Order: sequence, then C-alpha cells, then structure tokens
Amino acid sequence: MKKRLFDVAVEAITNNLFRTQAYYEVDVKRDYAFISKLSEPKNDFQRSYRQYQCQCSIRKRYATLILNIASVFIIPFYILFCLLKNKKFIKRVDAVYSISIKDKSIIPVSLKERYPLSHITNEYDGLLLKLKDINFILSIFLHYPFSPYFVLKNIIKISIYRYFITAYTPKILVINSEFSCCSSIMTKYCEEQSIEHINIMHGEKLFYIRDSFFRFTKCFVWDEYYVELFKKLRATENVFVVEKPQSLVIDMDQLKGTIPLIDYKYILFENTQLAGVANSLNILKSKGYTVKVRPHPAYSNMEKVKELFPNDEIEDCSVPIQTSVACSMNVISLCSTVLYQAYLNGVNYIIDDVNYKNEYQRIKDQEYILISKPHKNLSDVI
Repeated sequence: MKKRLFDVAVEAITNNLFRTQAYYEVDVKRDYAFISKLSEPKNDFQRSYRQYQCQCSIRKRYATLILNIASVFIIPFYILFCLLKNKKFIKRVDAVYSISIKDKSIIPVSLKERYPLSHITNEYDGLLLKLKDINFILSIFLHYPFSPYFVLKNIIKISIYRYFITAYTPKILVINSEFSCCSSIMTKYCEEQSIEHINIMHGEKLFYIRDSFFRFTKCFVWDEYYVELFKKLRATENVFVVEKPQSLVIDMDQLKGTIPLIDYKYILFENTQLAGVANSLNILKSKGYTVKVRPHPAYSNMEKVKELFPNDEIEDCSVPIQTSVACSMNVISLCSTVLYQAYLNGVNYIIDDVNYKNEYQRIKDQEYILISKPHKNLSDVI
C-alpha cells in the first residue's frame, strides 16, 4: 500500500505540477502569437534559450520557479560529482546513437552506410565532466545567470556527451531530441570538437512550440511536409535531410498472415479515454468485426487496459509494429506514427474524432499531416 501511495504521489507531481502541455492540449493561436513575438536568435545560445522560453510558456509558471530554485542548489553538487568521475577510452566508433529504445530501424540507411562502426544506446551510458568543460558551462551561465534550471539542463547534457566523446571518440553523435531546449547549444559543443550533431525523426510531429528554434548539423525528417512545419517553428532552415527510415517501410507480402488478420486495431497512446475506446470497439464488435487494442509500451496503464478489454483483444507489445500493421485491415488512433506507417503502406487508417473530439480539432489546427490525406474518421465507421 505504501509503495502504491508513493507511486500515486510521484505521478501526481510529475503529471500535474512539472509537466508541459501535451500537443493536443495547447492553444494553437496563443502559441503562434507567442513564437512570433520572439526576436530572431543570433547564435546557438540564444536559439536554445528561445526554445526554453517556448517550453516555459506551456508549463505552469510556479513549476518553473520551483525548478529554478532547486537548480541553484543542485548545480554545484552535480558538477563536482561529474568532475570526480573517471572514464577512459573504450573503443573508437564512427557514430554514437543515443536514441529511444535502441531502435536501429529508425536510423536512416545513408547514415549506416557512411558510418558503419557504431555504438547504439538508450539516452546515455554514463556521466562525466572534464575541467575544459567548465569554461563552456560558464559561458552558458554568463549568458543566462537568472535561469538556473536552463543552465542545469545543459550541464546534464554536457556530462552525457562528454562521456560519449571520451569513451568512443565518434565522428558523429546522433540523437532524437528536437524537443530538447539544449539541442542548439549541444550542436555548438559538438562542432567545436569537430563532431557532427545529428537529429533523426522518430515520431509524429505537429505544430508544437516545444519543438521550436533548434539547430543541428543535420536533421533527418520523413517528408518535405515536416521541413515546412519546422520552418514555421523557426528551426534553422538549411539543415534538413528528407529520408524515410526502415521503420516506416513494411514488407506487406512477407508479413501478412504471420498473425491473425484483425478488422479494426486501436493504437492506444494515453489512459484517460480507455472506457470510450472500449465502447467504440464494442460497437464494431457487435457488427461482426474482429477488434484488438495495442497498448503503448511506455505510457499505457496495463491495469486499466486489462480491466476494460478481454485478454484475447489485447495485442502483445512483443509483436513487431510492422507485423501488427501488416495484419490489420484498419488502424485507429488520434495521432500516431503507426497511422503514418499504415498510410505509407496502403493500410486503411482511421482518426478517432469520437473519444477525442476537442483533441481532434486541435490536431487539425496544428496541421497534422494525415488530416489532409484521404482518410476516415471513427465517427464515419461507427
């Protein structure tokens, strides 16, 4: 019981106090106005800080105040902790990939071919600072002495990157963190050490000012549409490379039939509307269709999912997503990378405007790429 209460308390604090608004919660007109008022950044320090300002605007003000106060006390101890760490060279590689769930399939083929020797990890391997990093940290502090939380976030990133550089001496460092306000500063940090700082797209993108103003040496995106989207978000324009990764390409002929074919498969992405989703699928089931839900491996509350859906209608997340899409007649969600995969590979996709009426209008306002493509809404089906 104590552990459960503790988990509930932590979730309440992180979800309600410190979190930024999700993309389907934002006021698009307000965000357009806010980002338009910010002056054009003159360097990477300013680029990162503009992105930080955008992120603060979609977080509760008192949360930023608390984070700033806490950071004042954390910074000196964190720097000392990382300076006392001792890490030596492990092996030389061409590329370090610090990417979500170590998913190799999201890496563009052109990068794999150009930089064959690689180390792939999830977020970070360790923390380290060297005395030469202190000058770089001081320059951030001198630019923004009254934003200690911003300074701390950059110090943490520097300590992660210093570990990678010391352990692997890479030519390129690849991440999927266009949402990080440290990205532009870390591009400067890498390039000063003759390392390319590259970002690869790994999930769906909308007009969302959390992802604004960034600069990378290169930024790989899936479609020209996303180049135009990031331009509106005032990211640096001349760094984009359009290339679809293997994760989006499905061998439909090979995978069809490897698991039972399902008429309607719902891709879950959060937990507040699960009862409504269950009701929608029950309507489809009453018409004689087969249905399943696929939980999100990180975000789904499996206790709630198991309460609302029969076990035989919950897809095991160990089933590769490519197989899941290939063995579905229709894929349903609000706004998901899986819908985009379905679209690219000729599988019907359905946008949920029934359980997410307000959110549906918002993603229209945020120029969701699939809204403009031929599709059905869930209201059309049920």
